[in-house]
Order: sequence, then structure tokens, then C-alpha cells
Amino acid sequence: MKGRLKEVHLLVGVTTLLVFPGTRGYMRMNIPELYGGEETIRYLFRSRHISILFSSLINILLGIYLRRSIDPGNARMQFTGSVLLLPAPAVHIAAFVVEPFSEVRFLTTVAAFAVFCRDHSSRDRRLPIGP
Repeated sequence: MKGRLKEVHLLVGVTTLLVFPGTRGYMRMNIPELYGGEETIRYLFRSRHISILFSSLINILLGIYLRRSIDPGNARMQFTGSVLLLPAPAVHIAAFVVEPFSEVRFLTTVAAFAVFCRDHSSRDRRLPIGP
């Protein structure tokens, strides 16, 4: 898995990017009936929609630019962060479906935390980014 992490990130990112227009279509067709004039619901759908794009693009960037650190400790941190990031798009999609009507924003918090952990998982900032 460690050797194929770039390909997995790219696959997850592109797949999520293909789902992104579907969420836009869902909002365009269903939001007027769903939110019933309450702008808060519309904004919650829109913010979850953008979060799906965000997690997709981060996975695509890692699929293109990820380089494994030469330090074993940093390599473990990168792997752990990647494992936390990979399910983030699915959690964002679940949040898009469930959370706008809920009082609790648990899924969005979990997905944002996963993205944040991957972003800060590499301590070795001296390595150049690139293939």
C-alpha cells in the first residue's frame, strides 16, 4: 500500500471530482423544495458542496506530488496522514447528505480534522515537492 499511495490518492481524488457535479445537480434540482425559504439550509448544502471539492483536490494534489520522506519517522507520519485523508471525501459526501438538516455537525468536523492531519503530518519540510 505504501508504494501505491500516490495512485490511491489520485484515484480517490478523481472519483470524488466526478461526484462533485452530481452534488451540484442535486442542489439545483432539490434545494428549492428542501430549504423552504430558509437560507441557512441552502448555505449548509453549499458549504458541504465546496468541502467535497476541497477534499477531492487535496487528494489529486497528493496523487501528483507526493514524495515519500527519506526519514523513516517522517515516512510513517506521511502514511498515517494519508490513511486519515483517504476517507475524507466519503465523509464529506455523507455530511452533504445528512448534516444540513441536523443540529449536529459531527461528520464535517471529522472530515476537516482528517484533512488537517494529513496537511501537518510531514515534519520534514526540507524535501522538495515534485515527482
